[in-house]
Amino acid sequence: MIKNRIMMIPQEDVNAELIATSVILRDLLPDPSLGPMERIERLARVIEDSVQIGQYHRTARIKLKEINDRLDDLVPHEYMTAIEKIKHLVSLADQLVPEETERLCQKLQYIGDRRLRDNGSVASPDWSPELMNHEVALGIMRTSGKTPNQMTFVKEDIHTKGDG
Repeated sequence: MIKNRIMMIPQEDVNAELIATSVILRDLLPDPSLGPMERIERLARVIEDSVQIGQYHRTARIKLKEINDRLDDLVPHEYMTAIEKIKHLVSLADQLVPEETERLCQKLQYIGDRRLRDNGSVASPDWSPELMNHEVALGIMRTSGKTPNQMTFVKEDIHTKGDG
């Protein structure tokens, strides 16, 4: 029996609740360097007997090192800054999906994520190695009739129920 209610509710409700929770946390603690769990960890300070969870309380230096390490893995060019590497990745997305979209996330959703996972799993049960080739995967998307602009995204001005 599944005891966690999150595992039992429809995916649309999970998405809506995650968005509402993330928005309220962002509004309360707007520091852009914090993720949702780091914001909760900050709020946990008001509970006297709570224990600080280290993975949600990392220094700026550690976060920046992790960002740079991952960017170095993706774009191994020692003379490029992190910002230049990010711009390079965006440029690659624009080359793969040249259509104009309102948001970069629409292009990324259109490209899809068929990469192998670090835990050894694959993206979906119908995954095959040829789907890792962008030309093949984007060809399938284009022949399906879907366009990049049909991909959805969360608008920043979203408000949660009851916050007026």
